[in-house]
Amino acid sequence: MKVTVVVPTKNEARSVAETLKRAAKFADELMIVDGHSTDDTISIAKKAVPSVKIIRQEGFGKGAGIRESIPHITGDVAVFIDADGSHIPEDIPKLVREIEKGADMAIASRFMGGSDEMTPLRFIMNKLVNFTINMLWGTGYTDTQNGFRAIRSDLLRRMDLKGEKFEIETEMCIKAAKLRANVTEIPSHEFSRLHGVSNQSLLRHGPYHLSTVIRELFRK
Repeated sequence: MKVTVVVPTKNEARSVAETLKRAAKFADELMIVDGHSTDDTISIAKKAVPSVKIIRQEGFGKGAGIRESIPHITGDVAVFIDADGSHIPEDIPKLVREIEKGADMAIASRFMGGSDEMTPLRFIMNKLVNFTINMLWGTGYTDTQNGFRAIRSDLLRRMDLKGEKFEIETEMCIKAAKLRANVTEIPSHEFSRLHGVSNQSLLRHGPYHLSTVIRELFRK
């Protein structure tokens, strides 16, 4: 089973090298999809892992980057992992193993593995979105919003994703439920990002998650 690891980046020059070097051990194909970085993210990525595939996204936002990466994925399984050092690349084989056992998507759950970045506001927002999706679509998600996950490439292409920003992960969970995909979760710890501050603002992006739920509720 060929594994493509996709690392969305935007101004992650200080942390991308470590993430790529660690993830490369578990990837048959490694790529970054870069969201208009203005620092040395791309050059550092190339130096860290010369074989890395560079996708320069045209749109803006993490969701746009993930969508634009899909045509370039050649693996049977796509693993998405953040570049900021908060995820554990050594958990990639655990996610892939779930796919090999029959899952269509496997999510690294922070609510099962713990988080160093889960503020009370983030906790409430995550729980609200999880509860709403589980209630509406009969699922059992514990963490719909963590970007660290593995998914069968054929399912990823069938999802017809529309998200532009961080709500893309929420949309993937809903689309998986609509397509009656087999989704599992594994415990994985989320560490504080290695450097800088997150590009995600909960107050700015939180409503996108909820609007995605509403949109998908009324979409066939």
